[in-house]
Amino acid sequence: MDRSGSMSTPMNSERGSQLRIASAKETLILLLKSLPLGCYFNIYGFGSTFDSFFPESVEYTQKSMEEALQRVKALEADLGGTEILEPLKNIYSKPCRPNHPRQVRDWSWEQRRHQSCLVDESLILILSEVSTDQLCVRAGEC
Repeated sequence: MDRSGSMSTPMNSERGSQLRIASAKETLILLLKSLPLGCYFNIYGFGSTFDSFFPESVEYTQKSMEEALQRVKALEADLGGTEILEPLKNIYSKPCRPNHPRQVRDWSWEQRRHQSCLVDESLILILSEVSTDQLCVRAGEC
């Protein structure tokens, strides 16, 4: 999830507009609740630095979901700039679990043109390893 300083700005110029970080957290909660039981997941926050909720992906259970939800609610736009390369390198440097292909999911709010797609300035990254026999829906695909 983008936790750069720009996420502390409003979604638009209307008075009382929701902050980007609040919108991102709401979306992340929705996405987190939609993961299938038995998959493996982790949530990364990035800015000038990055962190993850867990040292490695954990199995999606009621307990791990509740822990992640509490951590999402406490997230802030406190990681400086917007550097996504290092967290992606970290994610892809880790081996996949057998029969659980890796997926990096993203969501988009702000629309800007990039390679004929609408992509987001405020990416949410969730690393999920879902069993190959489970249906996976990817958010934010172009």
